[in-house]
Amino acid sequence: MFQVMFQHSLIAFLIIGLSNATCISSSQCSPVSFLVSASANNILFPSFLGTSNASVIAEFLYSSLANGYTSQETKQVDGVFAVNGTYCRPLVVNRHQHILQLLVHGVTYDSSMWSGFGYSSTYDWQLFASRQGYPTLAVDRLGHGINANYPDPFEIVQGPLQVELLHSLIELLKGGNSRVGQVDGLVYVGHSYGSSLGNNLAERYPEDVDAYILTGFSSNVTISSNDIAYYESAATVDDRFKSLPLGYLTVSTEKARTASFYGGLFDESLAQYDYSREDSVTVGEFLSPGLRPVATTYTRNVLVLNGDRDSLFCAGSPSDCAQILNKTGQDLFPQAAYEYLVISNTGHCLTLHRSAPQTFATAHDWLRHVELPSLMK
Repeated sequence: MFQVMFQHSLIAFLIIGLSNATCISSSQCSPVSFLVSASANNILFPSFLGTSNASVIAEFLYSSLANGYTSQETKQVDGVFAVNGTYCRPLVVNRHQHILQLLVHGVTYDSSMWSGFGYSSTYDWQLFASRQGYPTLAVDRLGHGINANYPDPFEIVQGPLQVELLHSLIELLKGGNSRVGQVDGLVYVGHSYGSSLGNNLAERYPEDVDAYILTGFSSNVTISSNDIAYYESAATVDDRFKSLPLGYLTVSTEKARTASFYGGLFDESLAQYDYSREDSVTVGEFLSPGLRPVATTYTRNVLVLNGDRDSLFCAGSPSDCAQILNKTGQDLFPQAAYEYLVISNTGHCLTLHRSAPQTFATAHDWLRHVELPSLMK
């Protein structure tokens, strides 16, 4: 059903989405910050990591991923944390005006990926959503983004705490006591690690979100030793990161980053720009619960979008991707209203490829046809 409806409406969506070559004006978007309380049981890492050099940390990461790090010890972490982001108001007023899209980025990115870094409106999810009448909130995960502080990359910045922060933020947003105004429904849009966190959020708090759109994601995660070898302590890679603790990592070469995140048809100058402003990922995020997918009892709406050249979540030949995404629904969302679509000639970061307008149109066409409780009142 979704595939048929999508074919009939894609052209109209592309015309709407590309009718204006400029990005959303500054009056439509504004920086926001929320103080969010959260508590989580993070896993314990060996104490020597806190005083180790970059080589020791890299070796620990490589061996842990190769052998499967399975610490059974946990430590409760709690506090009040700042969650920063960019809120964009809708450009048109319609029935979607109080359905908030919460946008959560992947590793070595920050919230600016959702505006295509301001590089071109072609890659701007927030602009496209705004033209359909949706408000959006693109957030920086803890430890990431321009205004980030940098908590301990082993003890604090882990998947369990990231999930609890998202849950607490959603409660705050739904409560109406924030700068985003009235929220009658919430759509979670994730990319890569942001999608994995969404999957974990659906398992732990199934009532939080009305619909999930998960990009660059599947139940079949393939992280090769070659991929990991290019993740080095960010402080040793770029002077921008020289003050970061060594447990914050980033991709050390442009070639490796492009090979991991791009494929098919893309603008090489955008990939170069992407590398020049890359963010980081912590050892704690790599090795704690949150990275790996989990089965859920979630019963609402899920759409998974992947590029057929995604070597991380659709490894193999491009023709294998549809089968992988079909199995993802069976593995992770067996009780949900689950749909998927493979975007051709596209790598891992869908929104940064030439097919981005198709990705945007697919997602919003799907949203028009799902049954969101907030629209049924």
